[in-house]
Amino acid sequence: MGITIDVVLAAVTAGIGWLVWTAVLFTKRQTPAGRLRDKVVVDARTARLASPGKYVARQVVLALMFAYLVAGFFWGFGVVLDIGGFWINTFVIPITLSVVIVVDILWVFLPPRRRLIDVILRTNVVEGQGISYLDSSPVGGGVS
Repeated sequence: MGITIDVVLAAVTAGIGWLVWTAVLFTKRQTPAGRLRDKVVVDARTARLASPGKYVARQVVLALMFAYLVAGFFWGFGVVLDIGGFWINTFVIPITLSVVIVVDILWVFLPPRRRLIDVILRTNVVEGQGISYLDSSPVGGGVS
């Protein structure tokens, strides 16, 4: 659901409004959809806000996946990345990237209910419970 909201917001604002809103929400580790749905990205081990590096890495990977899918649908997946010969551009790169994207999305249906990128970066997306996360207090506002 959050992905859909982010995509719609990005499309409506031509991407610029979404990027500005995301930059404003950086300290809270939220995307615009996360803000609307009261979700926050936290470190899976400490339950504190994810580090800036983890949050940026997560958002960049997700944005690149989305950009690859959109560009692939418009121009063809073999044309998006032209870094090899015919077989690499036509088959290896598109199939590999498509499989990685599909596995990342489908990973959410496994028991931990997290995307593969969240498992790799050791992050979680959790309910914000209406609490400000400007500091690094544990999720839920409890005392650490």
